[in-house]
Amino acid sequence: MLQVVELDFAGSTKEPFETDCFSWDLDDIKLERTFLPPTVEEQWRHLLASDLDHWCLVLAHGAKNACDQISFRSLTKSFEGRAIDYQVLSLSLPRDAIRKEAQYLDDTHGTVLKSWQGALLTDFLASLVRELPSVPREDLPGLRATICALAKACLAPGSEHMEGASNAIVAGLRERARRIVRQHMASPDFGPETLGRLLAVSRSKLYRLFERDGGVARFIRRERLGEANRLLTQAKHKTPICALATEVGFSDHSAFSRAFKLTYGYSPSEAREMAEANRIFETQVSTEAGAPQGRSLPRGARGSNPRKG
Repeated sequence: MLQVVELDFAGSTKEPFETDCFSWDLDDIKLERTFLPPTVEEQWRHLLASDLDHWCLVLAHGAKNACDQISFRSLTKSFEGRAIDYQVLSLSLPRDAIRKEAQYLDDTHGTVLKSWQGALLTDFLASLVRELPSVPREDLPGLRATICALAKACLAPGSEHMEGASNAIVAGLRERARRIVRQHMASPDFGPETLGRLLAVSRSKLYRLFERDGGVARFIRRERLGEANRLLTQAKHKTPICALATEVGFSDHSAFSRAFKLTYGYSPSEAREMAEANRIFETQVSTEAGAPQGRSLPRGARGSNPRKG
């Protein structure tokens, strides 16, 4: 793995900590997601390499009460920083992918992106890391082009760039809509009108955005049921199903159960029973084979994940 960042503890902590890092390759574009302990302050610096002529977008999810930030930098220039983050998304962009706008992007080194540019890129990266594992291999070249188009539209603004980034902008809006729905999950009155207002789009644009989902109301219901399914499969979540239905915005327990079974093919109680049976089976297998050990990142470790500024 190519080493571009040196990571260390910022304080006096000497104990190793566990971390998980996932990486996806789209030819010459790389996307990485790294999970870090939310209680440890880290410090990092670039390991300069003149032959690594890449730019990098870094989206850092801060610890409790901290704001997320998305920043942009060149890997050939000096950069140091420190923070407490629990998740970092890094997207590397080679110069050959955006050569025409190279000078503009070089001048943007070290910038924390705000306004609409930061919002669009944040939404898109969050959507990309969730959907990329299910993207067919034959669609990856088109996805690469979309990523480059959005980067140019946000980092080197111009009308000729915005047209090429339309698919990425739609993906970003859908991701923002998903977050809004989750924030208002417990409200049974939350519907298309409220979503459109909070998303700041017209009624017609809102319906075009979710046309492939069968409409806005169906999209909202799918998100509610998806959250219910997630909670039902958690071992620590023992809330009665009637109360869980209220948590995800269903005031009628029977209507919730019917909608859930129509969507997943089994009832909420069956979902919980199957999840518990799977946990028992996995525990037995782990006991027989030996539990896997977590990975540790020792003090002074080097990784490939550029950090935020």
